[in-house]
Amino acid sequence: MRCLLRFVCLLLVLSTAGWWVSAGARAGWWQTRVGVERTDEFTGLSVIEWQDRFVPGVETPLLGLLLGGALFGATFLFRRKLPIQPSSS
Repeated sequence: MRCLLRFVCLLLVLSTAGWWVSAGARAGWWQTRVGVERTDEFTGLSVIEWQDRFVPGVETPLLGLLLGGALFGATFLFRRKLPIQPSSS
């Protein structure tokens, strides 16, 4: 049970960090709207259009690390079962 929880902790930390890096590794906070610059066809002026899109910020790997650390700490609550030693009489 302990090994399984520790594996889940490692998987959680690595997956949140990987998602953050693959989404652009934004060093700021989460964004729910992103400004995309485009050029107007008629006037030639650049215009910023806002699109609703989630971009994970630096708190994403931090939350993964905190949750993974809490789960890893919980693994110490489980005791390892020792094999029963036959008593020599």
